[in-house]
Amino acid sequence: MIPCSAWIIVLIQPFPKEIVVLDVRQLHYFVAVAETLHFGRAAARLHMAQPPLSRHIAMLEQELGVKLFERTSRRVALTAAGSQLLRDAYQLLATLEEIPGRVRATSRGLMGEVKVGFTMYAANSVLPRLVRRFREEYPAVEIVLREGLPQQLVAELLDNKLDVAITIRGETGFGLETRIVWQEPLCVVLPEDHPRAEAAILHLEELRDDAFILVSRDTTRVLHDMVVTSCRAAGFEPNVMLETQLQQTIVSLVAEGLAVALVPDSMRRVRMEGVVYLPLVDAPLIDQVVALTPDNRNPSALAMAEFAASMSRDS
Repeated sequence: MIPCSAWIIVLIQPFPKEIVVLDVRQLHYFVAVAETLHFGRAAARLHMAQPPLSRHIAMLEQELGVKLFERTSRRVALTAAGSQLLRDAYQLLATLEEIPGRVRATSRGLMGEVKVGFTMYAANSVLPRLVRRFREEYPAVEIVLREGLPQQLVAELLDNKLDVAITIRGETGFGLETRIVWQEPLCVVLPEDHPRAEAAILHLEELRDDAFILVSRDTTRVLHDMVVTSCRAAGFEPNVMLETQLQQTIVSLVAEGLAVALVPDSMRRVRMEGVVYLPLVDAPLIDQVVALTPDNRNPSALAMAEFAASMSRDS
């Protein structure tokens, strides 16, 4: 409960311009009189004498420049202005009661807003579960989602346009704090009529004679380099027929029989006729991370980063 003497509200009226100072204690006094319509009973409720109560009501009327009560020897009644003030006072006092709790909740990350950037890879894997569970745990935090390429997300983090980003480790560069939230292997996506389509698992060297489609290095450097490095480790240089920005485009072109590809295992969720996904022996792992700037002071963003990291530990 807020002490009724703890607040003074300053209202600036633009037309005509004037400053009105409202003592919240007097608003409490006014509400007591308005609800009882009796100065004596209101004073008893407030544990004060009647004369000081009457003086405070008179001061409030003087400050507002209106008459709040019609008084006779037999009755007390609200004026139209008094009825309006009672409605406003209820709303104002209720809001004031909520302020300390809301401020404390915001400082602990329990309320507020967090702007989250994510890549297509996160959208197919960790992001849906993270958002759903975070909303269950922090229902008063508004999550604003924005998809982008890894380089875009890093730039927007550094420009404070985003609070956190879910992206691939190695794409963040220097100057950002990262915590791993998800790991997944690369898998092979083949046309359904490929000679190896019925295999249970593949060794990468079995694809040395195939054409490859890669995600462009400008889009996702880490994933592009991971595919090339894996092929070289398997003893061959990949025959790259095309590079493209979107994993969905890669899968579509594989479905047409144009080439094969290595994609994050979560791409299995992209169900498309004409392709099969197969596990890869000794597949390299992709680390997805939650990234934020070291000087981030948004409690909701810090709460999300910790929550995402804890999800990874629990999975």
